[in-house]
Amino acid sequence: MHLYAAEYVWLEALLGDEQPLVPGDHPDKLPDNQEGEGTLGSLDELRSKWRALDECWLQYLAALKDDDLDSIVFKVSSGQGKRHATRRGDVLLHVCLHAHYTAAQVVNMLRQESVEPLPDVMLISLARQEMADRA
Repeated sequence: MHLYAAEYVWLEALLGDEQPLVPGDHPDKLPDNQEGEGTLGSLDELRSKWRALDECWLQYLAALKDDDLDSIVFKVSSGQGKRHATRRGDVLLHVCLHAHYTAAQVVNMLRQESVEPLPDVMLISLARQEMADRA
């Protein structure tokens, strides 16, 4: 859920929402007429929502122009409430690296718990597996 939420929130920020939230994430901050959706009932529901989010990302990226990468994106941090200005290109790079960073943290926690074998979360390994699955 964390990775889905991060992709959702950053896309919303790139689209101009300075205080994006995954629907249902903070019910006290939602409009009165909007029901929360932050808690997913199943893995299938998460897959479905993520497929829809992937489509939104593809549409956003298809419309992006080179000059857009230097434009500024504003986002209010969820923890401190501080408004940050960041280059759009840097936000996109962050989104690309965030999942890999998080996976490395999880592997490190598993290593500390002596889990064997550890999952291979190297980006190249995942890309190769994806290609093999397509064949």
